[in-house]
Amino acid sequence: MIRIIATDADETMMERSREGCYASGSLKELPVELVARAFKVSGKNYCISDDLKECVTFLRQDIRKSTPEGRFHLVLCRNSVFTYFDEALQKEMLGRIAARLLPGGVLVLGIHESLPGGMKEFEVWSDRLKVFRKGTSEKAVSKN
Repeated sequence: MIRIIATDADETMMERSREGCYASGSLKELPVELVARAFKVSGKNYCISDDLKECVTFLRQDIRKSTPEGRFHLVLCRNSVFTYFDEALQKEMLGRIAARLLPGGVLVLGIHESLPGGMKEFEVWSDRLKVFRKGTSEKAVSKN
């Protein structure tokens, strides 16, 4: 079974995430089959189906203070660390993220974000989409 851990320091954002409802425009790039399988229509919105919501654990956490326990295949860190923190803190947070990602794991940033310079743990998987892959060995070199 897939387990998803969703974190945010802002309780308002956590409530919004728990609700899991989105305007149709937010889903326009998803395949129609995926939308039909994963969402139910609720008024003008599309809401994540209850069986998928059961796979998600919501934790109120500030990444500057703590990170979820465990190792992960995928980390979505969008529009926070690499937008609002200075470079030194970005590097510290990236180190924490790298420690939690399995070798070959994927890190996705916001579309206007980039990794701080000098970080060798990650390879660019898609620069356009801001997707990075953790190297599978100590010799992984960043292409940023």
